[in-house]
Amino acid sequence: MELTPTVTVDAGEDDVVVRLTVTNDGDDPLELTFGSGQTAEFVVRTDGETVWRWSDGRLFTQQVRRETIAPGEKLVAEGRWSDPQPGQFTVEATLTAADHRPSASATFER
Repeated sequence: MELTPTVTVDAGEDDVVVRLTVTNDGDDPLELTFGSGQTAEFVVRTDGETVWRWSDGRLFTQQVRRETIAPGEKLVAEGRWSDPQPGQFTVEATLTAADHRPSASATFER
């Protein structure tokens, strides 16, 4: 079973939207177990320093949940960074499932 992560960034004037897409490239369904309502984490860095973390200041339900991704199916999670500073950045997006934590990164400029 293989999960393939990709991250896309839409850097607008007022905000930056990042999306993590995880695709089940395997031949069998894959069950993911999450320990909370959080599906993904997004961390933006510049010059090695973290300038934004999507989960900061957020509360998530504290219950175990399971999601099944069929072969060829995608799971998409999104984060929005409001009022970002200008500069060059790298975002790392990570699936927060307890049993699978694929991640992908992308660079962008705002």
